[in-house]
Amino acid sequence: MCTSPVTRKSILIVDDVKIVRDTLRLTLKGDYEMLVAANARQALGHFQQHPIDLVLLDVLLPDMNGIDLLRKIKQIAPATRVIMLTAVQDIKTAVDAMKAGAFDFLPKPLAIDQIHPLVERALALQDTGFERQSNQTVGDRLGWDATMGSVYKLIDCISPCDGNVLIQGANGTGKKHIARALHNRSARGVGPYVAVNCAAVPAPLMERTLFGPDRGVNNDASIEGRSKIELAQTGTLFIDNINYLSIEIQTKLQGLIQHKEADVRIIAATNQHLKALVDAGLFRKDLYNRLSELPIDLVLLRQRGDDIGLLLEHFLKQNALQNGLPRKHFSPHARSTLKTCDWPGNVREFEHLIERLCTLSRKRTMRTANLPKRRPPVQSSPKMGLKLKNAIRAFERQYILDTLKAVDGSKAKAARRLGIHRNTLRTKTKALGIAVD
Repeated sequence: MCTSPVTRKSILIVDDVKIVRDTLRLTLKGDYEMLVAANARQALGHFQQHPIDLVLLDVLLPDMNGIDLLRKIKQIAPATRVIMLTAVQDIKTAVDAMKAGAFDFLPKPLAIDQIHPLVERALALQDTGFERQSNQTVGDRLGWDATMGSVYKLIDCISPCDGNVLIQGANGTGKKHIARALHNRSARGVGPYVAVNCAAVPAPLMERTLFGPDRGVNNDASIEGRSKIELAQTGTLFIDNINYLSIEIQTKLQGLIQHKEADVRIIAATNQHLKALVDAGLFRKDLYNRLSELPIDLVLLRQRGDDIGLLLEHFLKQNALQNGLPRKHFSPHARSTLKTCDWPGNVREFEHLIERLCTLSRKRTMRTANLPKRRPPVQSSPKMGLKLKNAIRAFERQYILDTLKAVDGSKAKAARRLGIHRNTLRTKTKALGIAVD
């Protein structure tokens, strides 16, 4: 019986440097159908004649910017994967390319051992039908207000990309939910999703938790267990409260990302303004740049307009379904009262309140009298109007005070958590007027 031949995947190399084209073509030759182009015009001509599965595209072309060509390719063939060829240090280009639909980057000068694994993963994930999945709606949204609508549009945009993501927002604004949504809608959604909360792991154990036991020491890896990075291979590693990492561990994580030592997409989250920590010398600038390739900023619940009412309906329905109970209702005045409250715990606090009221009250309709007394909304920030130097000083002082409080005033523990020497902490507390026993 005759069988039809297996169609090989086609790869188009677009680069104006001949030695780059030749290197990539010879490296991949034999496994794929290879096409080459020296400029954008030739590349677009290939799309008119052949179905193309993957493009290796240089950012700098003689007749068109590579990002603009990427957008044209996505218009012509949305399912075609595109890997950009560029310097990884170019953060703005990375952000622009990821938002335009690039799958990943292959840095120059080319590392031959990285080419095959990256190409294979891009083509393998293409076969899973991910493009169809990515057009589906994210379930269990945390809001429909215009502010959150823009966040979910951004999720739709960057989920197919493989760049690192930094989520910044106050406690309870939904950072964990956003991280999970990014993973589920990404090409790595078929892989593991591993989370680590840096605030919950003691500083001395943090390095082992992330990277595993030191192989230079007489440790049995099977006894010690696998690290978070090992568990997250081919998937996503969510690092919550990343601002708690010491400078030493930040350095190690920066090296892992730079040299692509693990096949992991990193989504980091923090309730701090990480750029302010960089300016204060408490967080590595190069790590911040790599983590914030694709930034997402979440706002406070009280700033989200009609989301209070919409979230209320969502949580009431959710509670009724989960507990098999009749759905509760809120009177119009109770609904208005909820909208006028400050929510320091944001969505998480609001959800817990609704769950508590539905569980403890036998009444079908909640009225204003059933609601706990809430603080009025905060009208302004006490730090607004400070000069930048003074604002940074105030932030640094409060950050050190919070850290000391978290470790019961232990200067040694505080210094380790801040990633600085104990003598440096002593100098800073003296300069900032912090009384330390």
